[in-house]
Amino acid sequence: MIKNLIKSSGQTLTKLATTSKSDKQETIENLFQSLNVGAVEGKLFESAPYQAWASSVSNIYKKKPELGQETMFRTLVAHYGDESLAKLLAQARQDSTTKIIAEQFENIQFNKWIVQRKTADDIYGLLKLDDEVDNVFMNPSIGTWVSYVSRLDTVDPYKWLAVKLTTRYGEDGLARMVTVAKRRGNYLDKHTANRVEFAQIKSWVNDGKTLDDVFILLRLDRENVLNNPALDTWIFFAKRLDKENPYMSMFSAMKKRYGTDVALDFWRVEKITADQAFNYLGLRIGDELFKNPHLNTWVSYVNKLNKYERSPDEFAVVSMLEERFGDGMDLARKLYAAEKVATVTEDTITSLRTLQFKKWSEAAWVPNYVAQMLRKRDDVSNGSIMGEYLSFYDKYWENFFKTWLVKRR
Repeated sequence: MIKNLIKSSGQTLTKLATTSKSDKQETIENLFQSLNVGAVEGKLFESAPYQAWASSVSNIYKKKPELGQETMFRTLVAHYGDESLAKLLAQARQDSTTKIIAEQFENIQFNKWIVQRKTADDIYGLLKLDDEVDNVFMNPSIGTWVSYVSRLDTVDPYKWLAVKLTTRYGEDGLARMVTVAKRRGNYLDKHTANRVEFAQIKSWVNDGKTLDDVFILLRLDRENVLNNPALDTWIFFAKRLDKENPYMSMFSAMKKRYGTDVALDFWRVEKITADQAFNYLGLRIGDELFKNPHLNTWVSYVNKLNKYERSPDEFAVVSMLEERFGDGMDLARKLYAAEKVATVTEDTITSLRTLQFKKWSEAAWVPNYVAQMLRKRDDVSNGSIMGEYLSFYDKYWENFFKTWLVKRR
């Protein structure tokens, strides 16, 4: 492939060069100087001097416009050099008004590099892609490099970049650059960053890396893990590794490293809803729900989410469970029965029962009303629940009025 490409490009350049080496070349160069094209700052191809120069060249090469482009290219290279011209073309390619002319000159430049047998590494160095820049992906010339290497068709440009950048910046450094480019870059920056990230993750999968391995590779085992840009790459890897329940896998890994609270914060930052968390934790409505130790985790998560609401609802977790069970009285019966046999979830169940009673009390559900609601379904636990609620209700309002009287004094 590469041999044919070199031969084809060489024939094209040789033909153009031998044909256009004439007095016309000198004329074009003189026009470039007299019109002060090289003194233009900013958008070269939109400037009046360049437009005047291009128009003159077009008149000189009316019958063979491709020779005119080659002559202009040689003049531009002589003035700017390969590196600077490539950067000018990369910037011009991003503007719809100059995109076509930039691609035409870029094509000539690529043919020249192919004939000169320039490798991916050669052009990477020539374009100085990671010299004095914070992020390779946001360098306008990265698109030029990718296009050239794709034309060569000798290596996958994104795999090559993944290896190159990992060697220079480390796995974590590359991941941080990828995340910044995906958040702040333009379409091309994001596209290139995504492809390189995919190549990086694919290599981890092929190497048999675990979620914990990559956690350490990305240096996430340090402080402020939730603010680390490299976390995005870890999440992407987790989704590739565990396609069924990646957020549970990530939760477990976070919990192992930092504890439950940070793991719950991770879910919150990732905008995991209470319903999603319920499913990720493998919880199901039924008698077994209150025996599942993950219930404690889910209740903690709902309470954490509630704290960040504009109008926090103290009873959010009870309301969610009532909705899932279809009826507040059914939930009360399930909680009553579960509390009698609970072990690891006993404290959680007790707190849920207390919270439900408080919700009823604040809603002004008098004991007679609750008794009426309970009687809609015959159950041996109705009487016990009613008795416990009556006791709670009396104490709740007794304390309420005591507090109210103290405030009035």
